[in-house]
Formats: sequence, C-alpha cells, structure tokens
Amino acid sequence: MLRVGIIGAGGIVRGRHAPGWHKQQLAGAAQVTAISDIFEEPAQAVADSLEHNGQKPAVYTDFNQLIAEAPIDAVDICLPHHLHAAAIMAAVQHGKHIICEKPMCISLKEADEIVAAVDAAGITYMSGHNELFHPALIAGRRAIQQGVAGKPFLIRSHEFPGGYNKSAVPGRDAAATNMVGWRASKEMMGGGVLIDKGYHPTYILLALAQSEPKKVTAMMNTFVAQMDGEDTALVLVEFEDGSIGQIFTGEGFVFPANDAKFHFVGSQGEVYGDRVTAHIKPRGFDDASTVTPKNYAGDTTFDDEIAHFVDAVATKRKPIQDHYDGRRVLEVIQAAYRSVETGTTITLPLER
Repeated sequence: MLRVGIIGAGGIVRGRHAPGWHKQQLAGAAQVTAISDIFEEPAQAVADSLEHNGQKPAVYTDFNQLIAEAPIDAVDICLPHHLHAAAIMAAVQHGKHIICEKPMCISLKEADEIVAAVDAAGITYMSGHNELFHPALIAGRRAIQQGVAGKPFLIRSHEFPGGYNKSAVPGRDAAATNMVGWRASKEMMGGGVLIDKGYHPTYILLALAQSEPKKVTAMMNTFVAQMDGEDTALVLVEFEDGSIGQIFTGEGFVFPANDAKFHFVGSQGEVYGDRVTAHIKPRGFDDASTVTPKNYAGDTTFDDEIAHFVDAVATKRKPIQDHYDGRRVLEVIQAAYRSVETGTTITLPLER
C-alpha cells in the first residue's frame, strides 16, 4: 500500500485531491498518513475527512518536516506555484515519489534542476495534467493516434473559467473583478492566466500534436481581472511538421458552451470535443460520429489521475505525463511570455 503525504490544504485539495485519495484508501491501494499546510486548521479539516480504519493523517505546518519525518512513500504537492520547486526538490532528496499540481515550477532553471534530480533519484514523477483524463480527450487522442484524422494541419485548445468576473464591468465592479489571494500575484503565479488556467490547454495542445513545438508567438493583456498578470492570452505555436497550434484562455469572459474544447484538423478529417463527447469527422461531407461514455457521472479526472499515479508507482510504469512533459509545457508558456515582452516570434529551444 502506498503511503502518501499531501502538501497543501487549499481548495484544490479539499475539493479534488482529498476525495481522490479517499477512494484509493477505500480500495486499499493507498493510505494518506500525513498532511501539511502553513495553516493548521484547514490541514486538520482535511485530515479529519481522510480518517480511515481508525487512522487519521498526522498534521504538519512545515512540508519539509513532513517529508523528513512522516512515514510516507510519496507526496502530492498542491501549493501556490512559486513553492512547487522547493517542495519537489525536498521530496526528491528524500527519495519520495511525486505527483505535483500544475505547473511543475515557474522557471526553466527550476525545471532543469528538477528534471536532473528526478532522473538521478530514479523516482516516479507525475505531472498533474488532469484534463487528459476527460472522456473526450481520451477518445480523441486515441482516434488521432490511430491516424483517423491523418497528418495535422491545425490544432486548437482553450480554457475559459470565467468564475471571477463573468458579469463584471471594468472600472466599476471592483469586487467582482478582484482575484483573491496568491493568484493575483504575478510573482507567486509565475505570470497570469496563461500559466494557471491556460496551462491546461497548453498541455492538451502538446498532447495532441505529432511533433515538437518550434516557434511561439503570443498576445496578452489584462482587461477585467484585478491581477498583476494577464487575464487574457492568445498563443500560436508552429510545430516541426508545419502544423499550427492555437491556445486561447482568459478570466474575463465565458466562452460559448457549445464550442469545442479541443479541435484537431488533419489531412483525413477532424477530431474535436468538449470534456465528455468526442466527435470524429472524416474529410468531405460525411457526418461526424460521436464517442460518448456510458453512464457518465460527472468530472472524475482528479480521481482518475490519482489512481493512475498509484498504479504507475506500483507497476514502475511511466505515468501519462512525467517531469519531461512538465518542462515541455513550461517552455512553451515561457516562450509565450518572452514573445509578448519582445514583440517577436520566439524560436525553441529557449535559452535560459
């Protein structure tokens, strides 16, 4: 049984990760033995929710102490972005397996240090790219990998949460446009919406592509949300095979519900979908076929990614996205920021 320490007790843990680990405890596959947060009260609340067979996770207020002292085999890192690298490196130094929320870190220097350390330690590292577990993405990727759509021409993906300000008027509704907490800080986020919500469509784009990214061009601005970084970003990616990728994300509005979350256009057809249903359309005038999961009961992507991590550690198989994938996503995002700073198209690989 995998013994796990959860680092962080914020909303993503309470609403997503803790329920996922609870299911693994019920299945007898894992046991959460410790949790840390700088605030003891939320950590204790999560510990209470994860009591199992009369055992409750120990509570720490310092993740370094948890990693060094708690009886754990792995950690689940769910901290503000700027703290990820320190927690990862501490876990690596103690030989712990790692699943880490996105992004892996906020600089390529940190990413390179993490990649080298993880390789040297021989541990399992999984990037928490949960949206790859959406049924539509699973079916869509399978169809693309089987060659149904042929060679790629255009790939696009987007993410529009809109939860902070969907009805706000800039300059008037200050409360409705306020990004509360660390997400308002560019220093703590590592940027704005692109490295946060926009991280999802970035890894989706790279997962659907069939070659490496070559050039990145971006435009960003802050229109509505009161935050240091951008609240809207549009990124174009040119791949080695000549295909073009588009990433679109923003906090300032809600995108139409019927628009595809991802869209792959190829020489033989198209594959597109939302979170649940994938559509596969052959080139020409034939109608698209659809792939919809039976008995869909809502978003289980965090449950699924945690189960996948537990299995990857147990079987010593490479997880769906590892530390190399985490660095790859970060490089495209950093290139986008550099494109905006310089007003130019950025060629990869980036020079640090």
